[in-house]
Amino acid sequence: MIRNKKQLCEYLRADAAALGLEGKNPLTTINLIWRYQIVLRKIEYYINSEKSKKIFFRPFYYLQRIQFEVLGILLGFTIPPNVFGPGLAIVHRGTIVVNGNARVGSHCRIHVCVNIGASGGNTEAPQIGDNVYIGPGVKVFGNIKIADNITIGANAVVNKNFSHLMLPLQVFLRVYLILNRLFLNRAEIPVLACIFHKNKQFIN
Repeated sequence: MIRNKKQLCEYLRADAAALGLEGKNPLTTINLIWRYQIVLRKIEYYINSEKSKKIFFRPFYYLQRIQFEVLGILLGFTIPPNVFGPGLAIVHRGTIVVNGNARVGSHCRIHVCVNIGASGGNTEAPQIGDNVYIGPGVKVFGNIKIADNITIGANAVVNKNFSHLMLPLQVFLRVYLILNRLFLNRAEIPVLACIFHKNKQFIN
């Protein structure tokens, strides 16, 4: 959470690095997504430091809010403040809708057509760890927790707790079929457990 200017600078540097724009000047680099994230971080700073309530800073805060809403409409993003940790990378323009009660850790990479929300009229939303990759079309909802270092594949629907010791069923079946094919269907392959780790690569 950004509470002072030092933390604001740290978040901005982490976001720029995640977007591959480290060392670039935001004033001379035309990138609306980066601009959106910069304004998002400034709004978080104004809110958390309570400067948004002070008369002197209030006009600056409202100007940032207006710019934030306009950019959100242009890009298709609905992302409330204080949801994402540092190192956020929004990969493409397109619909991204996030519930204000959701929390996502540092270094999240998120793609287009993603929805992170509550379920069934409840207020609880997903709590997502650090270093999580969220692929295109992913839907994550409900009072659930997703651990660190998790990759959520394209078009996945997640409404259960997810730890780093779990493997998505689709990948599980894929590995099973590949192994079964290698054994020429001569015998069933007993699979007792699968451990999913972000750094492991499976056969394409």
